[in-house]
Amino acid sequence: MYGAHGYQVWMTASDPSIEANWQAIGYTTRGSHQVTDLESYKAYWFCVSAIGSAGEGLQCDPAMGRAA
Repeated sequence: MYGAHGYQVWMTASDPSIEANWQAIGYTTRGSHQVTDLESYKAYWFCVSAIGSAGEGLQCDPAMGRAA
């Protein structure tokens, strides 16, 4: 996102439609972020929010992934 200083990374292993299930797991200034210690083949949902001079923006749409 233009003007972003960095990105807050969010994750849940539960129902992604429930806001309370989301947990902030990292902050990055890069276009990628590595998450470790995940259970193999378990579904995890991820999203990010941009952080800029005006504060934190909305979270993007969640994406599901599984650890190998």
